[in-house]
Parts: sequence; structure tokens; C-alpha cells
Amino acid sequence: MSCFVYVTAGRVEDLHDIAAEVHRVLRPGGRYAVLDANPRSTGVRFSTFRTGDPGRVYTKGEPRPTRLDLPGGGRLDLTDHHWPCQTYLDVLGKAGFTDLDVHEPVLPGTRPSWETARRRPATRRSSWSPG
Repeated sequence: MSCFVYVTAGRVEDLHDIAAEVHRVLRPGGRYAVLDANPRSTGVRFSTFRTGDPGRVYTKGEPRPTRLDLPGGGRLDLTDHHWPCQTYLDVLGKAGFTDLDVHEPVLPGTRPSWETARRRPATRRSSWSPG
């Protein structure tokens, strides 16, 4: 699993390098999951963080400010990069992963909709390497 790794890469070529290396070392039939901030939640304030500025539309690979609230009142400012879901699918597919799927977790008892999508801070993209 890669957790918030892809958003640190500012060039799509770096994403290809990451995915190719994971595919190379993953055992045949092994599963691989990518967890990153949901691009549709850009600018939405969550209880401990916000990625991107409210109302701003980011282009593919564009730097995006991320603010993490630390325990005790501090703040950590980071720079992530905006990658649409399709970019992940394209990169993983080119690396040789198959059966690609995108999962956007929804809280129990809620319906998937734009409003619930705005409350989902993370997206899990998973794939597997053919045996």
C-alpha cells in the first residue's frame, strides 16, 4: 500500500516510475492499494486538515497547499500535487496493473452523492498484478 505517496510527486513521470517499481517487486497475483486525498474534496475543510484552497480548481500535477492541524494547536503546511482519479488509473494501467478500481468510502447510512463525496477526505485506488 502507498499512503499519500503519489501526491508528493510533482511530475507524472515520477508517478510512472513509482508504479513501475511497485509492479516490478510485487509478487505475481499480489494486490496493491493507493490511498490519497480524494481530488473531489479539494478545498473542503475537515476536522484536522484541508488540502487545496476553497473554490480553487487545480490542474493535473499542480502544487496544492495542504494544512494539517497538529495536537496542541500547531499547524503543519505541506505542498501536495493534484492528480485526478483518471491519472492514477492511467499510470497504474501503463505499469501493468489490471482490474483497476476506485473506491470512495462512504459513511454507513449515507447515500453516495456530491454532498457525501465532499465529506470524503480519502480515496483508495486498488489494483493487482497479474500472476
